[in-house]
Amino acid sequence: MANALEELKDKLRDLRAGFEGSLKGADDAAALQAVRDRFLGRKSGALTALLKSLGGLPPEARRERELSSTS
Repeated sequence: MANALEELKDKLRDLRAGFEGSLKGADDAAALQAVRDRFLGRKSGALTALLKSLGGLPPEARRERELSSTS
C-alpha cells in the first residue's frame, strides 16, 4: 500500500521536474503550446495519464492519500 503511494509520489515529482525543465526551454508560443500539450493534454498528456493511474491504486492507498491531503 505505502509502496504504491510512494511510487505515485515519485512519478509526480519526476513529472513536475520534467514540466519545469521543458517550460524553461520554451522560448516561443509554439514551444509553450507543445509543453502544454505534452503535459496537460486531455487525451495523451502526462498528467492525465498519471491521474488515470490513481484508479489502479489499492483502496487502502487511496484512503490513506485522502486522509493525508485533508490534514
